[in-house]
Amino acid sequence: MKLEVLGPGPKSLGLKPLWWYMEQCLNQVGKTGEFLVVSALTDAEGLNLLYDAVGRVINLGGNVKAVIGIDLSIAYDALQKLGEVFGDQNVFIYNNPADSTFHPKMYIIRIDDSTGIIIVGSSNLTHAGFLDNFETNVAISFDLHNIEEKRVYDEFISIFTRLTKEKSTRLLTKELTLTLEKKAKRIRKIPKRETQPKLSQIFQGKSHGWKIPKFQGKTAFLMTLSYNDVSGVRGDQYIRIPVKAIDANNTFWGWPKSFVPSARAKYPERLVDISFKGKKSKNRFYFAKRPDEFRLVMPEIYALGAAYEGSILEISRHRNLYSISLILKKDKRFGQYFKQCTEKCLRGKAKIPKVWGYI
Repeated sequence: MKLEVLGPGPKSLGLKPLWWYMEQCLNQVGKTGEFLVVSALTDAEGLNLLYDAVGRVINLGGNVKAVIGIDLSIAYDALQKLGEVFGDQNVFIYNNPADSTFHPKMYIIRIDDSTGIIIVGSSNLTHAGFLDNFETNVAISFDLHNIEEKRVYDEFISIFTRLTKEKSTRLLTKELTLTLEKKAKRIRKIPKRETQPKLSQIFQGKSHGWKIPKFQGKTAFLMTLSYNDVSGVRGDQYIRIPVKAIDANNTFWGWPKSFVPSARAKYPERLVDISFKGKKSKNRFYFAKRPDEFRLVMPEIYALGAAYEGSILEISRHRNLYSISLILKKDKRFGQYFKQCTEKCLRGKAKIPKVWGYI
């Protein structure tokens, strides 16, 4: 059993946003896998994040279902989007205004017959809950061949199954969707009237800046090289690229659409055409679940030696060709390029963390 604490949260805490983790897991789900969701809230933006990954699971024949609450609120577009993402007969609506508020958040992902993941915490199935808010979640990875771990995992499955059969749970049919839309533009409990100013109006803190940086449309990636990138002491000759850098500009890397599971380890991978020092080659680029990083296999860079630590790696993309060049510390352009590396990679034990950015 393995536990991991997830965000999203402030940069200072280094919490990985729930969506980054969940998307990586969903892209590893095989034919016998499943994805089950229980969430008090949802919105169209959060469902859009799931669209490709859940569609892949469905196309493989995996089991996909969701129980969504409407005690607090739900909008037109979210009601319609639920069916698009999860498919007909796979979405249940929970509403019990006579009882306590429906407020759980639980995500169940079975990768295959050997690995199951339970995520519980504060994040609803919303864009803010997945990427922007300050949330805390715990992901528990179970070895399903272990009798005790499978027993605990199956308890969560049992909770989900029983929840779909509750008296307050109804299958979201097209007819029910229309009924809900006719009753109100938004279904919500009316908040109590506020007679005093909110505390947040009196005390206003400063922004932590924890939202994911977006570099969509940029055509070149910059990153300082760490000792592990150029030392030549490991058997695997790859460059480490932070997950955050991929998520900040996934179109640049073709993630996740251009990636397929590897034959052996089932890691998402792709072959990329690379030009380096006038030579072209096809290089493996893959995601390693543990320790949660992307790896670009580049023996030519890896064999440079420790003297190149701190140099800037520039990767430019021209259609499907990636061109690689190095900016050394003695290069006149180094200072200018270094200023563009605005994001810090907190992972690892380097005295000087590697930094990255796009131009």
